[in-house]
Amino acid sequence: NSLSLSPDLRWLAYVMPGDDQTVHIVANTNDPFRQTIAVCQSSHSTHCTDLRWSFESRELAWSDREGLWLYTLGQNTPQLILPDQASITDPRGNTTQVTVRYQSLSWSPFGRYILCEVVVPSSEVRWWGVADTTLKRLVLLPNSYTTQPPRISAIWTQDGGLFVTRPSHYLENQRAMIEFWSVVPTSSKLLLLNGTYTLAPIEIYTSRLTISVPDLSLENIYQANDYFFYLAAYTTGTPVLSALMRFDTRFGFLQKTNDLIIDEQTILWAPDGTSALICDHAAKWISIGSSQLFDLQAMIGPQSCCFSWVPSP
Repeated sequence: NSLSLSPDLRWLAYVMPGDDQTVHIVANTNDPFRQTIAVCQSSHSTHCTDLRWSFESRELAWSDREGLWLYTLGQNTPQLILPDQASITDPRGNTTQVTVRYQSLSWSPFGRYILCEVVVPSSEVRWWGVADTTLKRLVLLPNSYTTQPPRISAIWTQDGGLFVTRPSHYLENQRAMIEFWSVVPTSSKLLLLNGTYTLAPIEIYTSRLTISVPDLSLENIYQANDYFFYLAAYTTGTPVLSALMRFDTRFGFLQKTNDLIIDEQTILWAPDGTSALICDHAAKWISIGSSQLFDLQAMIGPQSCCFSWVPSP
């Protein structure tokens, strides 16, 4: 996250550890000149690393202890889009001003809006929100307040909306849900709910253990095309079991494609959704619909990390 290449491959933004948390931009050419655009106001070594280019490669966003920042190519200085103070409404309807951090930044495919997690430092309290970089305002996703796992997950859809998953709590008679939201700039609410799918219980098992009706969260979301979203389901008990899932928007149907072992958290979907890299401990590859995990250590070495899929030309 401290290194970000623009989608047009022309610009590289980075923060060097021990370099006063300075944000630099260099052209992806033989030109050795680098442009220093900001110094992150970090109170912790893990801050100031969420560098994110917009899809059109014109704007760079990041966050630090002062708030959410935006730099536009050609400008001299960045702008503070959101301060580190936000008005938050809890589930009881009480609104308070709290100090927050912005993380998991993600640009809308059409620019202007940034999806982010709004986190209260040194706590488990968080919400999802959408930052409007034009109006410099934050709109929270309704009912996204959580204080502990399992978490709500959200991503942008290819048409500029939001795909949101909500975890199940069977003791509270609450099933897992998938929601679709529209971003409507002319609405004061900005976020409008388009559709909701309540999901049937999912059985997840390994050769040693089966959990027929577990509490679970749906994470690692990836949209492969207009119809299919791929996800990972994680149980909340001990041990943590996981499975790969596919959601079909035409029929509102969530299908399990693979059972995994335990504690597999880092999943990188192939661009076409037909396979995935699993990279938590030893790198593995799995084909959708298969039950066999292929260990890649013999091919790429035991200390390999930090993978990314390369789109087909």
